[in-house]
Amino acid sequence: MGRSLYTIGLVGVIATTLWALGYVLFTALIFSLNTDTLPAKADAAVVLTGGGQRIESGLALLEKGIVPKILISGVHPRATLPQLLEQQKLTLAQEFHPAIVLGRQATDTVGNATEASDWIKNEHIQTVILVTATYHMPRAMYEFKMTAPQVHLTPYAVVPNDYTPQHRKFWWLALTEYNKLILRWTRHTLMADIKSSKDAL
Repeated sequence: MGRSLYTIGLVGVIATTLWALGYVLFTALIFSLNTDTLPAKADAAVVLTGGGQRIESGLALLEKGIVPKILISGVHPRATLPQLLEQQKLTLAQEFHPAIVLGRQATDTVGNATEASDWIKNEHIQTVILVTATYHMPRAMYEFKMTAPQVHLTPYAVVPNDYTPQHRKFWWLALTEYNKLILRWTRHTLMADIKSSKDAL
C-alpha cells in the first residue's frame, strides 16, 4: 500500500512539474508573438472575433494588399459589415467591402476552425494568414491544423491592450488558454487512439 502511494505521489509530482514547465514555455511563446512585422502575401486571411484590434489588424492586411480577401469568423448572426465596422470604430473604403466574408456560424475556436475550413475548401485557398490574439494563437493554430491540414498557415498575432507580464490579465489568460490547449490535445490524441484501435479490429 505504501509503495503504491509513493508511486502515485511520484507520478503526481512529475506530472505537475511537466505541466508547470509547459506553462512557462507557453507564456514565453505568446509573449514573443506580435504583429510588428507584416507577413508575406497569402491567398486569404481569417480573422477570429473575440477581442480588440483583431478585425482592425485583419483589415489592414487587405488594405495593404497582403491578402485579396478575408473571412471574419464568429460574427453575430444578424450583424452586417457596416454595423461591424461601426461597432469597432473602423472605416474601410467601399472598394474593399466585397472582399470580406462574414462567418456567422462559429461560437468558439473549434467552430472557427470548422467554419474557416469549409470556406477555404470552397474558395480553393492554399495559403492563409490567421489573425487572432497572442494568447489565443497556439490553440487556434492547433485547431486549424486539425481541420485544414493541407493549408499553409501563417500566424499574425495581435497584442491586446495592457497585455504584458506586468498585468494580471496576461497570466490569467495564458493559464486559461494553456489548459484549454492541453485538454484539446488530450481529447484529439485519445480519439485518434480509439479510432486506431477500432480500425485494427
